[in-house]
Amino acid sequence: MVGVPCQVNGVRQQQHSSIRLAVTKWYRENISLTIGLFCSEAFTNESVTSIAEDYNVPLTDIENINIKGKVIVRLKGGKEEILSLSDYQRYARPACLYCQDYAVDQADIGVGGIGLMDWTYVVVRTQAGHEATQKLLKTGTIETMEVPEKAKKLLARLSARKANKPLPAQLPTLQERLESGDLDPKNFQGGKNGKGK
Repeated sequence: MVGVPCQVNGVRQQQHSSIRLAVTKWYRENISLTIGLFCSEAFTNESVTSIAEDYNVPLTDIENINIKGKVIVRLKGGKEEILSLSDYQRYARPACLYCQDYAVDQADIGVGGIGLMDWTYVVVRTQAGHEATQKLLKTGTIETMEVPEKAKKLLARLSARKANKPLPAQLPTLQERLESGDLDPKNFQGGKNGKGK
């Protein structure tokens, strides 16, 4: 199973639940490996539609959207458009305000770009993750390099930023955010002292 933190954490809660329901048993028996995608926030379909409208292209012309400190939109034909991440924040899912897990701590393997070009930062956390990674290395499917210190520090900083957010009960409701006109999730994540707006 591949997913962002909220999805992986949901799988883990099902797998380790003491409730003996058929669905819980299914999760334990059928999901043997979780690969988590590092995530600050996820974006809605509305954001992709808005980009298509802004650039006057059909949705099918948007091949990829990559977020690496900025929003890189790759269109058919190889053209790329660069958008400011701060302008893109308003499209983040409201539920992302409540997430305190950047690096998918519950996954067998955590992966993300973390500013690396043409490489993926991989964190192996469990025996299942180790075995899967070793098989990929043995077959030559993946190759490795030492993680640059800059990427390690960035992962630690982004993880700490999400972990130190105010608790969900301390955050404004969606209605309060709509009324204030401020939907940018980063404005509600708190500063160094962990206090949000």
